[in-house]
Amino acid sequence: MPAKGLTRSSTEDTLRTETEAATEAKPRQSHDSLVKQIFGDPKNARVELEAVLPPAVVAALDWSTLEVLPETFIRPAFAKTQAD
Repeated sequence: MPAKGLTRSSTEDTLRTETEAATEAKPRQSHDSLVKQIFGDPKNARVELEAVLPPAVVAALDWSTLEVLPETFIRPAFAKTQAD
């Protein structure tokens, strides 16, 4: 709401409405979907990790053991855990 004596332009109202609509249309956790898509394939995960990890870490990792694990699993203590 504009302060007393000030007016709001229709452009400001339109911009505000478009911004609100765009915010409402976005998934709540879009980053989760992106990360799951990229890291859901060990080949893609390796490429991404090699690009950001220090060379010494990249060299020390055994990439043949990289695997996708289920999102939901039971710990040995029978506690249900959900991963990202």
